[in-house]
Amino acid sequence: MKKIGRTDVIFSSLFFILALFTLFVLSLSGSVDGFKQLFSLVTKPYGVYCTIGMIFLVCGLFLSLFTLVRLNRSPTQKIYIFAVFVMSCLFAWILYYEFFIFERFYHNPYSLEELLQLTQEDALKKTLFQRSLDYGYYILFIIFPITIHLRDLHFDRSSKLGSLLQLTLPNMNLNLCVLFGFSIFPFFSETMGIFDCTLVIAGLFCFGYIHIKKRYLINSYEYFNFLLLLILIVVLLFSYYHYVNSESYFEIRRSFYYLALFAWCNDWMNKIKTSDRR
Repeated sequence: MKKIGRTDVIFSSLFFILALFTLFVLSLSGSVDGFKQLFSLVTKPYGVYCTIGMIFLVCGLFLSLFTLVRLNRSPTQKIYIFAVFVMSCLFAWILYYEFFIFERFYHNPYSLEELLQLTQEDALKKTLFQRSLDYGYYILFIIFPITIHLRDLHFDRSSKLGSLLQLTLPNMNLNLCVLFGFSIFPFFSETMGIFDCTLVIAGLFCFGYIHIKKRYLINSYEYFNFLLLLILIVVLLFSYYHYVNSESYFEIRRSFYYLALFAWCNDWMNKIKTSDRR
C-alpha cells in the first residue's frame, strides 16, 4: 500500500465534498418529486458547478505562479520551470475561454418551446467540444497512466524529459476522479452510446485488475473513492432527470475535470525540489 501524502489528503477531501454534493443532487432530483428542478438549477450557466470549476482553475493558476516564483529563486532544472509556465498559461487560457468565449445555454423555464426541446432525445447528444474534452481527459488521465502501470513501463530518470514524465504521471486517485466525472451521463440512453458505456466499464475493470496485481498503488482513499464511483453509477442507472440537456451533465463533468487538473498540478509541482541542479 502506497504512502499517503499531504496532496493525497487535500485532493481526497475536495473530491469527497464535491462527489457527495453531486450524489445528493442527483439522488434528490432523480427520485423526489419536489426536487425535480434541482439538477437544472445547480447546472445553469454560471451556477453552482460553474463557480466550483472556476475556483479550481483560479487555484491552479495561483499555484502555478507561486511555483514559478519558488523555482526561479533556486537553482533548478529549466525543464521544470518550462512545464510550470506552460500550465500557468493553460489555466489562464481556460479561464479566459470559460468567461469570454464559451457559449452557454440559458434555459427559460417559462418557454414552452424550450421545454419541448429539452424532452427530445437530441437534447442529450454530446457536442464536439464535449466529446473532445471527455475523451481527451480519459486518454490523458486514465488510459495513459493505467497503461504505464499495467505494462510496468519506466521512464529514464537520467534524462530531463524522462524525469519530468515520471514526476507528472497521474496516480490512481486522479484516475478515479476523472472516471467519476466521465460517468456522469444518462445510462441506457441512445445518445450515451455503447462506446462511452464500454469506456466506463473498462475503467472499472482496470481498477480491479490493478487492485489485484499492483495493490501497492492503492490506499484507503482509492477504495473509498471507488465506492463513491459505484454509488454514482447505481444512482444514474435508476434515475431519470427532467428538463435537462447534455450541457447540464457537462457542467458537472467539467467541474470534476478541473478538480483533477488542479490536483494533478498540485501533486507534481509540490514534489519539485528547489535544490536540483541545472
